Amino acid sequence: MNKKFLRNAVLAFALSAGILTASNVDAAKPIVIQEQGSFTVGGTYKERPGKFSQENFVAEDGQRAYGDFAYVEYQKPVRAKKLPLIFQHGGAQSKRTWETTVDGREGFQNIFLRKGY
Repeated sequence: MNKKFLRNAVLAFALSAGILTASNVDAAKPIVIQEQGSFTVGGTYKERPGKFSQENFVAEDGQRAYGDFAYVEYQKPVRAKKLPLIFQHGGAQSKRTWETTVDGREGFQNIFLRKGY
């Protein structure tokens, strides 16, 4: 294994452990958000000709699907840092990746929000 990779991995783990430990103390405090919202970027529509029927709603006739887009959700804390953090999940994941840990603790979304990002 590459020494530089190993050093960076250990450093990343140490930083994450420090952030998570410090955040457990903060978790009991309320999060104060100045602004939040969402928007989409890009995307395409695909439409099928025909007439939509509620009785046969699984049929493609008259259906319109929207896909191939990015859904962006944002939160701005009070006294936010100058530069934001942007989280992008990996393939086959969703924004839930950042919301919580597998054992139910706060995830990176709230940890960094509490720290002003």
